[in-house]
Amino acid sequence: MQVNAVVLAGRANDGKLRECADVPYEALLPLGGQPMLYWVVKALEEAKGVGQIVVVGPPEHLASAVAGTGARVVPPGQDVLDNINIGLSSLPQDEKVLISTSDIPLITGPIVDDFLSECDARGDADLYYAIVPKKYCEQSFPGVHRTYLTLKDGTYTGGNLFVLKPAVLAGRQELVRRLYDARKNPLQMVTIVGIPLLFGVLVHAYTVEDAEKIVSKRFGLVGRAVKTPHPEIGVDVDKPSDYELAQSLLGA
Repeated sequence: MQVNAVVLAGRANDGKLRECADVPYEALLPLGGQPMLYWVVKALEEAKGVGQIVVVGPPEHLASAVAGTGARVVPPGQDVLDNINIGLSSLPQDEKVLISTSDIPLITGPIVDDFLSECDARGDADLYYAIVPKKYCEQSFPGVHRTYLTLKDGTYTGGNLFVLKPAVLAGRQELVRRLYDARKNPLQMVTIVGIPLLFGVLVHAYTVEDAEKIVSKRFGLVGRAVKTPHPEIGVDVDKPSDYELAQSLLGA
C-alpha cells in the first residue's frame, strides 16, 4: 500500500505532560535531543509506503521541529476533525491516506511499512484501525499501562495509526470525531457503536471479525481492525511515565 500521510500535532501542552517540559505543544516535548514530532516524521519518511507528509499544527512553533525533512506544516483548525480535513485537503485527492498522531515517537519506518502491509492483507476497506494484542505490549514494555478490551479471541489495546478513504468522512463528521477522541479507550469506542455490540463485548461473545461486521453494518462502511504485533503503535506519550519510557529508549 502506497499512501500520503497526515500527522496531527496541534495539541497544547496543558495537561499531565506539562510537568515534563515547559513547551507550548506536546509535539515539541524533547526526546533524544529532538522534539517528539521529529521522531514520528522521521519514521514516516523512512517508510517505503509513505509519500508526502503533512503536519497539522501551528507552523510558527512546529516548523523548526521538522526542518530538514520533507514534511510540510499547515495551520490547524478548531478541533481534531478540522485538522484531519485540513490535512487531507493539503494532499492530492488520494484513494487512501494514513493518519498518525504526533505522540508515538517509538515507531520506525519498518513498523509503518509492516502496518500498511497488514492493511493490504485485509483487503479493500474504507477504514483501517490498528489494534495491538496485549501480549506484545507486555513483552516489549513490561509495566506500561494501557487500556485493554477483551474479546472472544484475545485482549487488545487501540493504536494511533489509521488508514482511511477521505470519502468516508462525508456525512460522518461527528462519528469520526467521537471515535478519534475514544481511540485510547476501546470500551468507549464500542459504546459509540451501540448497546448490542457493547453487551456482546462485555460477555466476550464477539471476535474481532464479529465486531468489524457489526460496525460496518451500523455505519454503512467497510471497516477493518488490523492486528499488529508492534506495540510502538499503541504506546503513545500521554503521561509522565510514558515520557520517561520514551526518554530511556531514545536517549535522555
